[in-house]
Amino acid sequence: MCDVDINTLSIEEYLALTRGNKPGVVIPEIGNDVDFEIISQFLRELRRILFASVDDEDAHEYVRSVLEIADLFHILGVTHDAVMLRVFPITLTGAARRWKNKLLARPITCALKSILDMADHSQNWYNRATTWQRSNHNSNDITVITNRLDSLGCDRKKRKESIHAMQEGCKSPQWVHLTQEFPFRKEDEAVEQVKYIGFLEETINKYCEELIKAQAAHDEWINKLRENTNLNLKKLDGITKNLEVKVKRLTQTVMTNEENKVEKVKAKMEKVKEVMKEPETREEELQLLIVKDIQSSLIEMEELSSVMKRMLNLRPSFGCYDDRGRKIDITLDLG
Repeated sequence: MCDVDINTLSIEEYLALTRGNKPGVVIPEIGNDVDFEIISQFLRELRRILFASVDDEDAHEYVRSVLEIADLFHILGVTHDAVMLRVFPITLTGAARRWKNKLLARPITCALKSILDMADHSQNWYNRATTWQRSNHNSNDITVITNRLDSLGCDRKKRKESIHAMQEGCKSPQWVHLTQEFPFRKEDEAVEQVKYIGFLEETINKYCEELIKAQAAHDEWINKLRENTNLNLKKLDGITKNLEVKVKRLTQTVMTNEENKVEKVKAKMEKVKEVMKEPETREEELQLLIVKDIQSSLIEMEELSSVMKRMLNLRPSFGCYDDRGRKIDITLDLG
């Protein structure tokens, strides 16, 4: 292919100059002392701009997007050309990937000659196109087209500098070796720094938003727990006061019963004394009276005991709520 003038070939004839399915893009070797790794975030961005070479795709916009992402790779010991040769094939799919796989693998001198021929051919086409534009359109259209071509990297000087850099970095006909590191321009570093700062700000903002949402949910749960606790404490205070009233009433009842019992015992003792004074009273009547007094005392004691048991069996309960809003019954055992 080195001896063929591509200006005389049609597109079909040019594409026919391939040799099987051998790869035509030679990726430079990187030494073991260089830590080269494509960040997963950049890889996801590259996967989003796949190019299949179909009619509805904008090739210029695609190239611009790939260059913007590739400019983010700043790896010590790796040139921008080496990064592009590793990143660019990832974004190809469909017909574009098949075209890349069929590119002819040839010595670097032939490749450089082909690139220079294509550059001259592109320059001739550009000259004819601009001449036609000047003859058919106004100067504003020419300015727009010129700016468009400049923005897409069609400047001949830049193209020759890139070819020279590739030539200096190549030593063998089959593989491209990395020989020197090309320093990045200050403008590229500034753009990279701005993009990195923007990425950090976006990450920090997302983290702060999630933290605020979590804090709001936690505060809501704390407020609900505080309200449930206050409500349960109020219920407990009411139950405690009710118990105090019942205990006071029971105490008064017990004291009254004791006083009545003492009075009854005194009255019975008086009767016994009176009976003892009468000589004609028989001993059997006295014993019967004592037995009745004892039975009456036992009945009163049983009644008092039953009242005390009912008070001891009182188990006041109240409801509270857990952090999920479910009701929990709490019972106080006074026994």
